[in-house]
Amino acid sequence: MERLIIFWIVHLALLGLFGLEMLILAWIWLGARVPGLPRDAWRGRKLRVIVGRVLRGIFSRRIGTFVKALVLDGLVHRQLFRTDKLRWFAHSAVFWSFLLLGILSTITGMTVEFLNPHPEHSQSPIVFPIHHPLIEAIVNMDHPVTAVLNEGLSLILLLGLLLIVWRRYVQRDAQLRTRGPDTAILVLLVVIMVGGYMLEAFRFLAEGVPAYQAIFGPLGYGLALLLGFLPLSQEAWGGIHFWFFFAHFASVSLLLFYMPFSKFFHTVMSPLVVALNAVEESGGAA
Repeated sequence: MERLIIFWIVHLALLGLFGLEMLILAWIWLGARVPGLPRDAWRGRKLRVIVGRVLRGIFSRRIGTFVKALVLDGLVHRQLFRTDKLRWFAHSAVFWSFLLLGILSTITGMTVEFLNPHPEHSQSPIVFPIHHPLIEAIVNMDHPVTAVLNEGLSLILLLGLLLIVWRRYVQRDAQLRTRGPDTAILVLLVVIMVGGYMLEAFRFLAEGVPAYQAIFGPLGYGLALLLGFLPLSQEAWGGIHFWFFFAHFASVSLLLFYMPFSKFFHTVMSPLVVALNAVEESGGAA
């Protein structure tokens, strides 16, 4: 449990730094020109105008237009689907799998800390144990539903990454311009994905997870079977799992901090921008 204590201390500190990073970026972005205001307008005024336009776009008679554009154009990317279905699949596979894995990981982490039905497994000072099959399934990484969700989403994400790598570096699609930052993001994503499977394999070996449970994570289990031929004790695998956990955590944190400075950030911001543009094109907020 020492691992969880260190993780939450470091994690909360990094989240604070990430919040500071976003404030600095917002300050830089607000230095640009906002339509309807002079370029040298005070940043606070620009922020009020932007927030006002967002709120008017959401809370208006054109809320239907906003939601429709947000879902169909910003999230589902129907135009891209009509243009290039393979490109649409690669984009959607990476975006949705990454998003859902992040949500699932967050739910699992919060459940383990605050709703764990076995308080001795949690280092949180505030624990409200709830004995419910759903809670027990979430905190048990080897539960069939939890394991299949993690494995399935990871496989879809990996397939999407492979398609992107193929189009950028093998097929060399003429409409794609690949620069250093693009490669860095892809490398980080691949490292995180491969590291996730290795971490799962190390956990199987460290905890001695039986085959009837581990089989629901077939790639991690297969890797664990191969690594199992190495002459290492379960205690040794526990040490490897401990340190590799933080190496994997470091790679995810690096992606989090680097993402706002890369093209990848447009996948986060573009749905809202597309929806607001649709409201403006329909005649503005009423």
